[in-house]
Amino acid sequence: MSQVSTVGSGPNLIQNGDFRLWHEAGPPEHWQLWSPRPDIAPEVLVDPAGGSGNGPALKLQCHRFQCNGGVIQQVSPVSPKDTYAVSVRFRTKGLASPQESVHVALSWLGNGGRLLEKQYVGARERDGDWHRVSAQLAAPAESISARLELVLRWTEGGTVWFDEADMRRTVATPPRTVRLATACFYPEGYTPEENRELWAAKCSDAGAMGADIVCLGEMITYAGTRLRSAHDAREPVPGPTTQRLGAVARQHRMHVVAGVSEWAEEALWNTAVLINREGAVAGKYRKTHLPEEEVLDGTTPGSEYPVFQTDFARVGIEICYDNFFPEVARSLALNGAEIIFLPIWGSGDNWEVLARARSIDNCVYLVASNYSERRSLIIDPWGHILADTKGDQGLVAADVDLTKRGMQQGLGAGEGDGEWKTLWPGDRRPSTYRSLVDTNEL
Repeated sequence: MSQVSTVGSGPNLIQNGDFRLWHEAGPPEHWQLWSPRPDIAPEVLVDPAGGSGNGPALKLQCHRFQCNGGVIQQVSPVSPKDTYAVSVRFRTKGLASPQESVHVALSWLGNGGRLLEKQYVGARERDGDWHRVSAQLAAPAESISARLELVLRWTEGGTVWFDEADMRRTVATPPRTVRLATACFYPEGYTPEENRELWAAKCSDAGAMGADIVCLGEMITYAGTRLRSAHDAREPVPGPTTQRLGAVARQHRMHVVAGVSEWAEEALWNTAVLINREGAVAGKYRKTHLPEEEVLDGTTPGSEYPVFQTDFARVGIEICYDNFFPEVARSLALNGAEIIFLPIWGSGDNWEVLARARSIDNCVYLVASNYSERRSLIIDPWGHILADTKGDQGLVAADVDLTKRGMQQGLGAGEGDGEWKTLWPGDRRPSTYRSLVDTNEL
């Protein structure tokens, strides 16, 4: 059974990471059993043929829900601000929620073993019966060692097998800098065709600013016109609006997010499209939460939360009223979105508070395009407003580095902190949220 290969350089820091040297009498040197209390410790043993390739694997079993514990290994030295690649494989049996019960974490330690920061190794990939969790993590200032933790908790009768634990110094992820832009504009009194040209001009202005992506408003060929209904502004996707904006996107080598009144499948949808640098439609999102006005207008709600891979980030889209429902942004973030775009017609002043909360909740950037005096904003994962049209019509932009460390959250464990973007996915309790999605509940 071989060590897992990771991108990077430097020696492997984990000792006996493939568990071939484990035996029934207890862990070998470098590994320690861990539990908050002996009475809730899981059973820890070696399964001689439980690993990948039928080799040995570390096996943890729990016999009651209160179970909490596993094994840890302290690795040293580590260098402050260096980057380390961490990877572990595991498979499970009898676990109601592997996301809640199986944890791989890395704690960074300072002088005297003081906890500085804890991060979950949470990016999971499926390989048959096995999962691989991996991450590239930067050691915080003052780090002199780290502690890898393999934990099973809160399951009755469940089992996890761990294999191929690996940690090594690697090349730091280069900065991913992107220029985000958003428009604030209300072309009052024009036809859909005239609106289309005016919004195309706004896209050209964003391109001249060097934007990698610009967010436009909701239903841009309907807003401000004298049409009686969004149905009167309907068009296919791809269609006239995506073609016109696509030409500008292609000219300036930029992405565009824009809202349209889509007609498809003999139904009307409130849709936002993503146009790529080549001017093609790279994806679309259909608004899932409809206010009464749209319900009465005959609009059909969407039912999916797609996330789209661009050349700079994974992006998601929500539309206006969706912002009032935290499940939308959370679904996009769970699907991998790093930036969420929000074409929004306007809902008073409280939409801004909600948008900032969604950024913090999910540790994502949020770019909102609103109409007229209601402000368009670019918000960072800390909830800070990076750019603000302040009630004026026009464009604003902000340069952001998507590799920048996220918001730090106190762990309640001494002075230690945790990076929120690794903590919230690992600390969620989906099994307790069932009533939220029980369609039989009023």
